[in-house]
Amino acid sequence: MKLKMIAAFSAAAMMLFTSVTASADNIKRTIVTGVRLNKPYININMQTSNGTDISNVKFALKNSKGVKIATFTGKNGKVNILDGTAVDLTGIHDVDSYKKISGYESRFLDPYYTGADYKGYYPSGCTEINGDRYYYKGDDALKIAPDDEVFLTYNDKSCFKIVDTMTVPANKIVFDVDKKFLQNENKTDNCYFVPKEKGQKCEITKDNSFLMYDHAGKREMISASKGKYAIVFSGCSGSERCDVSDHAVSYSKVRIKFNEAFPGLADNNLKITKDYSEYTVTYDLRGKMSTVLDDSLSYAVVSTLCYSGSVLTSCVPDSEGYVEFWVSDETLSTDMTYTFNYFKMVDGSARFGAGGGSVIKADLPKTREKISVLMEFPQSGYCIAALKPDKYTIVMEDNTDVRDYDISGESFTVTDTKKLQTANVKISKKSLLLGDCDRNGVINVNDVTVLAAHVRGIRVLKGRSLIAADVNGSNSINVADISALAAHVKNKRLLPNKTV
Repeated sequence: MKLKMIAAFSAAAMMLFTSVTASADNIKRTIVTGVRLNKPYININMQTSNGTDISNVKFALKNSKGVKIATFTGKNGKVNILDGTAVDLTGIHDVDSYKKISGYESRFLDPYYTGADYKGYYPSGCTEINGDRYYYKGDDALKIAPDDEVFLTYNDKSCFKIVDTMTVPANKIVFDVDKKFLQNENKTDNCYFVPKEKGQKCEITKDNSFLMYDHAGKREMISASKGKYAIVFSGCSGSERCDVSDHAVSYSKVRIKFNEAFPGLADNNLKITKDYSEYTVTYDLRGKMSTVLDDSLSYAVVSTLCYSGSVLTSCVPDSEGYVEFWVSDETLSTDMTYTFNYFKMVDGSARFGAGGGSVIKADLPKTREKISVLMEFPQSGYCIAALKPDKYTIVMEDNTDVRDYDISGESFTVTDTKKLQTANVKISKKSLLLGDCDRNGVINVNDVTVLAAHVRGIRVLKGRSLIAADVNGSNSINVADISALAAHVKNKRLLPNKTV
């Protein structure tokens, strides 16, 4: 019997798999989520009583450590940001005015999804912002503005048909081989791991590979040190990868029709037809296709391997076309690769080959989530955004103002709610006796001395002390006021007993 090896196919034992992403939308649920921006921000209202004029009073916003975050003057002055992080939103009353601020698209946008929150992240999700698609990894942050149109599409466990769950301990790899694997009589497909980092060790190596047929119907657990491993499936390696964790990870076994999970790969009868240079071979995903030709056995076998995290599943569709494979709850995604084996008689010659197919990401049920961006803008007062959650205090910067005015509501806590928070700070004039120039609450000879020093230009009075010093009500402070105050102290001519 003449044997003819098809060179292009036999070379596939060394080929790299090509990564393919399933194209079906598979949207099972559509929801709308309101997301608030600017985490967090505060609307500061400066309120006065009894006609108190604070137009020239300078204020500072300090954090719990006494560090100045911002300064402003009076009720409607300009905010001066000092810490480089906070943002002035004073005077911004709607999205349109917000957009007119220079650099608004990057200066005070709030990260939406980061870290453990995998929505919209690769490998399980996708983010669309104003029609453009983005794939995020790791701790990248999705930043959005009030006028952005944002959609997240992600694999959604709540839409999965879950038939089993398990927790894989740290430093373990799990193989789950479908018992139906026996029906294809494939006794050669195997798998082993190649460490991607120094110092890694794994029980399954090239010299000690895992033979699928020998473990059909079993779930096996092997030891491996933490890290990433390349998966070599029947001699073919590529972008497929096993991630061994240093902590326990939960997994869910998903039941789904093969053609829904991996659309476009097989026909409705779960068969894959491949054209080679001289002939065509048809593979059946449900097992071995074999016939007897000229007393020789002709066969075509395709085997699949799904992998997610550190769990590998060799699955075979059932009579209804369903397959079951494991998905890591940390990523909610799985990839699949497949291999071909065939033996075929052509014109009296035996043709055979083996090789790998592409890497395909499972198209699991998804949710499409519209992000409705919410931002509450103040209509009056000051507004400072992007503050760190902390206790803040508003203080008067000038010691003279501290003597002249009472302040209440000046301390408040800004929390991480993303909602506009409000601080109502009240300013009122302190009670002041006419003639009490030194502001100690009584009128005596020291007040005469203080007033005389002011008139002579030796030590000038400031703030509301000037009002107390105008004892004769002439709207100017001079020697006549000194004489009137001295007469009061000597009980010769008393001043009106009133507050100013």
